[in-house]
Amino acid sequence: MISAEKWNLLVDAVNALLQPASSGASSVGIFAAVPSGTAGDPFAIGGTLQIVGQNFGYALGLTTVAFIGPGGRTELAASNLLPGSSDTRLVLTVPSIPGVTTSATSFSLVVSNGSQNTTQTFFARVPSTPLNGDLFVNWRSDLDNPDPNPVVAGSPADFAFTVRAATNKSASVGLVADIRNASATIPGTLIPSLQIREGSGVALRAGNSLDLQAGESRNLVVRVPRIPSSWDQVSFTLVLTASAVGLEPRSDSRPITVGDPTESNNPDVTANQTGVDVFDANGNDETNPANFSFDGSTIRLRAGRELNVEFAVQVSAADTYTASMSALRGWTSAVMNSTNPFTSSRANDPTIFPITIAIGATAGATAAGTIEFKIKGDNAALDWVKQFTVELIA
Repeated sequence: MISAEKWNLLVDAVNALLQPASSGASSVGIFAAVPSGTAGDPFAIGGTLQIVGQNFGYALGLTTVAFIGPGGRTELAASNLLPGSSDTRLVLTVPSIPGVTTSATSFSLVVSNGSQNTTQTFFARVPSTPLNGDLFVNWRSDLDNPDPNPVVAGSPADFAFTVRAATNKSASVGLVADIRNASATIPGTLIPSLQIREGSGVALRAGNSLDLQAGESRNLVVRVPRIPSSWDQVSFTLVLTASAVGLEPRSDSRPITVGDPTESNNPDVTANQTGVDVFDANGNDETNPANFSFDGSTIRLRAGRELNVEFAVQVSAADTYTASMSALRGWTSAVMNSTNPFTSSRANDPTIFPITIAIGATAGATAAGTIEFKIKGDNAALDWVKQFTVELIA
């Protein structure tokens, strides 16, 4: 049995051989393309393209299709074309064309039948891939942090963080530093004076933003040029938030008391926030933004709502670790995992231990306060601690 496709190819081949040399029928012609290849309807790199015309030489295996872009040439042979191709229709996957970008870019399409060719100008573009993944912000525990420690009233202070892009492609990341929960009035000039710098001390570009490649980490410093001279023994929370278009903002924070040493986190524990879910009083997904908000450090909830935060935890020291939550009047807080405590039996363990914490607001809850998430190693001198500010939505 001969398939319809093979029969059509056989007919094409016979017709090509029977065409008189003087008839002009050997001229290659392009009548149409699908998509049209105009600036408004460009070919998509990696997409399927159909070219309709005549005398392509496909039945004899002589067809070549060349894409000549601003940066070079890509050529396909007959063997690279897709099923459904014939002497009057070519079906193919649009290859990478040198110099073509995510904007519609003109290029030359050359179709040859082995003896003649035809050229037309079309447009193509590289499809834009949506940014997805996550941003991680972590207070640095591998050095004495802050600097100086303790922070001194009337003097500058540096607070060190790491920002990592766990994304599918490079991301333009916006950064915001903030001071919250101060036990004294915050001078109006203090927060605008905060500087976000590279870990080396070089100031970031205007707008406090930076470009991170997929998987790249960057050490950053939030510099307070001058702690208010009247702030001796004043407590506050220093927050750094990272955001990018299409991703949830993430932040980390640290409670600071001016004049008192700030205890370091356990450097053997890394806990990255990976997801958030919010539920209403009936356990259904809460989707009304008027009833909750979360920026990675501050949780705002209306009574009856619960917010679950998921963490991916890794440890570099063999030990048994216990996760716990502090209490606050009218707020519920719990570690949801059944495997708590969890044990790592070796140093630099690549295992990821998932931990989910739940924080909820009840009627009559304290209007504002803090709740701590702690991971404690049985044999560790330091705990890993993350503090959340919670606020009740009236």
